[in-house]
Amino acid sequence: MPFYRTYFLVHNEVTNHELRCLVKEMARAVTNNRGVVFSFEDLGWRNLPYFLLKQGYRRKFFYGRWFTMNFGAHPASWNAIEEIGRHNTGILRLSTEKVTPYNNMWKLRSTFYKPISFYTGTTEKETNMPNEDFSI
Repeated sequence: MPFYRTYFLVHNEVTNHELRCLVKEMARAVTNNRGVVFSFEDLGWRNLPYFLLKQGYRRKFFYGRWFTMNFGAHPASWNAIEEIGRHNTGILRLSTEKVTPYNNMWKLRSTFYKPISFYTGTTEKETNMPNEDFSI
């Protein structure tokens, strides 16, 4: 099963109810094509580098709310998602891309920082040993 990631931009006049219906419709398009939605993330409000015009609106949009959806499904779901984005008046931009298998997209790290021995050049045993020269 191929994996996909969809980014889409929603303008500020979309209500929460309309947004909820849009998300359900996109998830339904994936599940109807024997797929599963892995994650749906709200990336927040962002200012745009240039204004966007949406057909049917007489105003310019300078900011919007970005979302991303990761899913695995039959390739026909790609067309269904693009069709939803093309005909929905709330979506300003939509992009769907094929990604590598989902287990390679995220790797667990034990820590953000490198171990202290990396910076000092000492081994881990040397840093964990109590200092024998220290006396009270």
